Amino acid sequence: TTTIQTIQTTTIEMMMATMNNTTTSTTTSLSSLSSRFRRSAKKNNNNKNNKKEATGIFHQREETRQQQRRRRRRSATTNAAASGTKTEGEQLHLSALEQSELIDDTEDFPIDANTKFEPTIGIETHVQLQTKTKAFCGCQYSYGANANTQICPICMGHPGTYPKLSEEVVEKGVQIGVALNCKIREVSKFDRKQYFYPDLPKGYQISQFDEPLCEHGNIKVVIPVEEGGGEATIGITRAHLEEDAGKLNHVGGSGNVSTATHSLADYNRAGVALLEIVTEPDFKNGKEVSAYGQELRRIVRYLKASDGNLNEGSMRCDVNVSVKPVGRKRFGTKVEVKNMNSFNAMARAIDYEIERQEKLYKEGRGDEIVQETRTWDDQNQRTVTMRKKRGLGGLPLLPRTGFKSTRVFASVRRERSKGNARVTERNSRQV
Repeated sequence: TTTIQTIQTTTIEMMMATMNNTTTSTTTSLSSLSSRFRRSAKKNNNNKNNKKEATGIFHQREETRQQQRRRRRRSATTNAAASGTKTEGEQLHLSALEQSELIDDTEDFPIDANTKFEPTIGIETHVQLQTKTKAFCGCQYSYGANANTQICPICMGHPGTYPKLSEEVVEKGVQIGVALNCKIREVSKFDRKQYFYPDLPKGYQISQFDEPLCEHGNIKVVIPVEEGGGEATIGITRAHLEEDAGKLNHVGGSGNVSTATHSLADYNRAGVALLEIVTEPDFKNGKEVSAYGQELRRIVRYLKASDGNLNEGSMRCDVNVSVKPVGRKRFGTKVEVKNMNSFNAMARAIDYEIERQEKLYKEGRGDEIVQETRTWDDQNQRTVTMRKKRGLGGLPLLPRTGFKSTRVFASVRRERSKGNARVTERNSRQV
């Protein structure tokens, strides 16, 4: 009996010791694991802070660089004007919007019910280039093909893929730039325009920001006799290359986004080459805008750079409209109008938006005019709010890493001579 009790006591002591050791080791393991988690979390927070700090430093440097660039252009323009020379001023002149931002004379022009206004109108036109492949991959594109059958990992932005710029895209862009009397940059670069939208597979758009392919051009527009006649010279601020987004097909209801039950994404168009042409705010009314659009379409069709079909989205025009009292230098708040499928619709949309803004100002509700994007409702003949702008700074832009600067040398001179010959031939035929 004594032996059995001794064995039981020893067994219990061993079990207790084992349990104590297990508890101690478990506590040690949990403590070690917790320490590792804390170190990992601290490291992640440091990485996040470093990324935020690096992003902040980049944006500060980018903003500083843009300010320095504007100052150089302003001083060059002033010196050129003072000396009477045009060479330096032509190379580094300010856009009409930048000139407007230099002068704040708002208080000198009070607004009341009897104030007379004048419009400020500019156009951004996206021309889909007629090339064999998309801008940065080997996919072909044809309008009306089955959804999501003309895509690849590159244009869908899959990890590990590397975009490569098509030479034909640059040549088509240079041709149009020459026809618009633009200065062709021999060195330009690409940037990433960061924004999220369901039809944008990458989560960003490859575009050009501060070094576009073409800039500082002009185009002469003839107003039809039945619409008053006359001529107008429209300045071209810039024409830059970028890629197109996909397309959303709205299903259910009346087929538009407001009444649809759901939307289907078709990425066939994603990555297709575009040339965005931005004008100076030189338009006075919707008739001039309509004439400009028709002339631009004739040019791109003659050069065989694009088919210019508005119904198929090969040529899309976005109009920026604002009004200000007559004589004031400072521009009013800009409103962008989209989704106009004809040149006549563009003219009607502009006339409506001018009337709407003037009415709000005269009623003392000018603060309701905000920087926003509106869509043209052709059925009701009015513009409707589509989305508010994110801010005066616009969309965040980053330099497109992995791309060398696009260099255009002999091809520029070759296409310039071809373009001048073609435009001269077309003008002589019209005469």
